[in-house]
Amino acid sequence: ERQRRPANVSFALTLADLMASLAQDMGTLHPPLWAKALIQAHDTYPPGAHVRLQDGRRGMVINATPAHIEVLLDGQLHQLPPSAPLQLLSSMEVFLGG
Repeated sequence: ERQRRPANVSFALTLADLMASLAQDMGTLHPPLWAKALIQAHDTYPPGAHVRLQDGRRGMVINATPAHIEVLLDGQLHQLPPSAPLQLLSSMEVFLGG
């Protein structure tokens, strides 16, 4: 639970944040085979991930399938093609407004 929300952080980390942390610690704190399998199981855009679209708008991934990526943008659900150029944002970046 401390990995998900450290005491000195005022916001909850998303699954994407946790996968990034897992990847960073792969080979030191976590066995590479286990870490890679877990990351691959959650795909590139896990549910709850904060993303920035090419036009600068920010949204949250609701679901990602081979057919489309569902992103909540401005209170509406949008289905984007899997090739949509999305940038993953960290929770800290979203929280601090970066």
